[in-house]
Amino acid sequence: MTKKDYVMLAKIIRNNTFTIQAQGAILDPINVINRNGLLTDLCCTLEHDNPNFDRIRFIEACND
Repeated sequence: MTKKDYVMLAKIIRNNTFTIQAQGAILDPINVINRNGLLTDLCCTLEHDNPNFDRIRFIEACND
């Protein structure tokens, strides 16, 4: 993988992460990743990079 790949992955993770804080909680905020959004963005990027990328196979592998 190249630096470009790492930057792309970081951007996809950042764009699919949000912070939640329970009302009145004294705990630190929790970062949550939107899994569906993450998979969708990864698949779109990987399809763009590789025309032979198999979205269904990739998602099934993520669900195993």
